[in-house]
Amino acid sequence: MPALTFAFITLYKRSEKFPQEIGKYFAINYVIIGASILLSFLLDMPVSTYKSGVGIKGWFFTGNSQSYIIGVMAMLALYYFYNKKNNIGFIVTMLVAFVQMFFFGTLVALYSIFITAGVFLVIMLWNREKRWVMAG
Repeated sequence: MPALTFAFITLYKRSEKFPQEIGKYFAINYVIIGASILLSFLLDMPVSTYKSGVGIKGWFFTGNSQSYIIGVMAMLALYYFYNKKNNIGFIVTMLVAFVQMFFFGTLVALYSIFITAGVFLVIMLWNREKRWVMAG
């Protein structure tokens, strides 16, 4: 973790575009995670989140850790598109993130859907947002 912290600090200090574009990188990361899960199904090697067969985690090692990661990435990626006023990017990212969290099947992932949606509704009400397409 300390190495990642120093790497991000260095990127923030040395790159002018990085702070404004980081949300886009989180959206790209969603595509990579989704492709990895899809590839596990195409190769007929998917792993369930739980031994009962509930949830789809692809080749990721632990379900809860990955749930935390995709939950945090969802907030940051959606906030990026919200700030850029990119309705299509926001809606596509929201759909991909929420579907991915739903099929992961952990409580963390399922709660993250409601927390993320609730946070954005509060932000929109707070800012008196006129673009209700963002409400999904």
